[in-house]
Amino acid sequence: MNARSGRHVARESAPHRRRTSGIGGGGRLDVSRVDPSVPQWARWSNAGAAKPWTVGLEEEVLLLDATRWTLANRVAELRFRLPKQTGARVSAETHACVAELVTCPHSTAAGAGDELARGRRELAAAARAIGGLHVASAGTHPTALWSDVAVSRAPGIA
Repeated sequence: MNARSGRHVARESAPHRRRTSGIGGGGRLDVSRVDPSVPQWARWSNAGAAKPWTVGLEEEVLLLDATRWTLANRVAELRFRLPKQTGARVSAETHACVAELVTCPHSTAAGAGDELARGRRELAAAARAIGGLHVASAGTHPTALWSDVAVSRAPGIA
């Protein structure tokens, strides 16, 4: 706060950069005013202005037995039965009870999130159509034992 005027004074959040416009306003960082003491590796890059960056998402999806809610080592079967468009975004992981769902690159996180949500719905529908399968996303199955998880034999998995 400025003692004379009683107004709040905007302060830069980092001494080595400043925004040229407000957050959400499409502003870029003004790198012409970089503090020379900041090492090169820590400076903001202008590369995004010339060629905007993109975002893509990936999610590991657990395959679950629909009656027992335990891990189901059926990724190969699921991938074989997916519609072509969905199958192009799903790959096998090291463990046969996990499928990886990926998005294309998007210019916004919202776009990538929308595509991931569609992929989740399509993957869940395919699992239901096969019968006996559900899908879920989590770091790991809460009751999984190492002995319950088979290593995938899918091509491309080392």
